[in-house]
Amino acid sequence: MKTYFLFLSLFFVDVDVAIGEIEVEKLYQVQPSNITGMSDISTIGEVKSAVGIIQNRFVATGVIVDVKRTAEKPEKFVMHISSIESVRGFANHGKEYSGKSVEILSEIGIPPSFRSGVEISLILRVSGDEHGQYLFLVEIINGDKI
Repeated sequence: MKTYFLFLSLFFVDVDVAIGEIEVEKLYQVQPSNITGMSDISTIGEVKSAVGIIQNRFVATGVIVDVKRTAEKPEKFVMHISSIESVRGFANHGKEYSGKSVEILSEIGIPPSFRSGVEISLILRVSGDEHGQYLFLVEIINGDKI
């Protein structure tokens, strides 16, 4: 499904705002048949993939259940989340994870101090769509205590 954003100027605009991104992959010229004597009317972008991304963050506190260290990124670990708190200025998409053991992906690496049984507080983000969601580690809050 293609999604287009048309502004009054008849231009597609490459935008990066707090609620999402639009990626313009191909440009082509448009020349309406009812206007004569003009060679270039406007440039319109064909958007192959435009997905609204709502920036989200939340604080998850819980206990590490399992750590899966690998040489490849993202590394993974499992955490049983006991509580969720909002991060000011971000949507909180983590409410449904409270009381559950979840797999968390880390592109920033997993510290050596992460091991089963350690209680930790992290800032996480949810990424995905209606077909599946993933949790990603953004920041370790109480890393100095582990």
